[in-house]
Amino acid sequence: MKQTSIKEIIRLEQELEVCLLKQRNGLSKELLNKREAWSREVLAYALQQKEWHLDEKNEILAKNLIKNPVFIGGCPRSGTTLFSNLLDGHPEICYLPSETLMFQVFRKKLKYKDQHEQFKIIANDWLQRLASPTNWGSYFFMGRTTENESPYVKFIIYLAAWWKWVHQNLRLQHTSPIASVLLAYATLNGDGMISSRYRFWLEKSPGNESFYNYLKSDYPDARFIFLLRNPVNVFKSLVHIFKDIEISFPAHLLIKNRSRYKHLINHHKNEDVQIVTYENLVQDRKKTIKNALSFLNLMYHDINNLQTINGSKTEKNSSFSAAKKDTMLLTNMQKLSIYFMGQPVWHLYTDNNPVPKKSGEYYFAVMVIYIKNYLQKAIKKVKRLLI
Repeated sequence: MKQTSIKEIIRLEQELEVCLLKQRNGLSKELLNKREAWSREVLAYALQQKEWHLDEKNEILAKNLIKNPVFIGGCPRSGTTLFSNLLDGHPEICYLPSETLMFQVFRKKLKYKDQHEQFKIIANDWLQRLASPTNWGSYFFMGRTTENESPYVKFIIYLAAWWKWVHQNLRLQHTSPIASVLLAYATLNGDGMISSRYRFWLEKSPGNESFYNYLKSDYPDARFIFLLRNPVNVFKSLVHIFKDIEISFPAHLLIKNRSRYKHLINHHKNEDVQIVTYENLVQDRKKTIKNALSFLNLMYHDINNLQTINGSKTEKNSSFSAAKKDTMLLTNMQKLSIYFMGQPVWHLYTDNNPVPKKSGEYYFAVMVIYIKNYLQKAIKKVKRLLI
C-alpha cells in the first residue's frame, strides 16, 4: 500500500479549502476532484494507523444512544435543512451534519459489495461531507489537520472500529452504515468517548417518510418529524434551483414528490410522527421548535433559535427570496403539474390554491410528466453507455 503522510493531507486540505471558497455556489469538476483526492489520502493514512479499541463504557453508551433516533423527512425545499440546523445545537441531540441518503442513494451503491468495499465507499463519502456538509460555507467545521493530529483521520479510525461493532452487535437490516457513521461522529465529538448527555440522535434526509417502515423495523422506538410546505412554493423553489445550476427540471421529481406526500399523509396520525409546516416554522420559529422539542420531551435552549452545524453557526442555506417566489409566473401546464405533484396534501392548502378541474388538459399534463421522465432516464442511460 502506498505510504501517505500528514503533510500531504495538510497540503490537499489547503488546496480544497481554497477551491471551496472560490466556488461557493457550485461543485465544479476541479472541486470534486480535489475533494476526492483529499478524502482518499485521509482514508489511506488512517487505515495505516493503530486500531482504536472500544471500551465497555463506550459500548453501553452506544447501545443506549442508537435505539433513540429522530428521522427528519419531507420533500426537498420544504425546510428540512433549516429545521435540522435549528435542532443541531441542542445539548441532548447528536445531529449527523449531512444527509445520509441511505435509501435514496447508497442502498444501490452498496448493493453486491462486500463489507470492505462498503466501508471504503461510506468512509470516503463521509470525509467529504465533514469537509463541506452543506456546500454553503460550513467548511472543515471539525477543525483543521495539523502535523500533530487530524479530526478526519480520527473519524476514520473510530468508524473502522464502530463498523465492526455494529455488524457484530446490532441486528440492523437496512441501516448499519448510518449507525456506524453516527457512533463514529459522536465519538469524535466526545474526543474518544460518546457523551452521556445525548438522549437522541438525529438524521435528516428528504424522503425519509417514504422509508418509514424500514426505519421502524431497525429502530422500534424511533421518532419522526416530517416537514410539509405548500406544493406551489416547493415547485417554484425547485425550478429556481435547477435554473440557477442550468439543469432542466427533472420530471421524476414531480412523481417522486407525489409519492413522498402520499407517505407523509399515510403516517401523519401515528403517535411517533409529528408534522411541522414550513409556513409555521418561518412565521414563528421559536414556537415551532419548542413544539418539536416537546414532542421529544426535551427543553428549548436559546441556541435552538440559531442555525448551527455541530454547534457552530452556519450560513443561511435558502437562496430563494420571498420576492422572487411571489413574482414567478406559472403557466397553466405548470399549475396542473404542481397539482399532480401535491395532490395528496392539496386539501391542506386549498385556501391559497384552487383545485383545478381534471379536464383533458390535466391528463395531458400528467402524460407529459411521465413521457419526460421516461426520456430523461433514457438519455441518462445512453450517456452512461457512451462514457
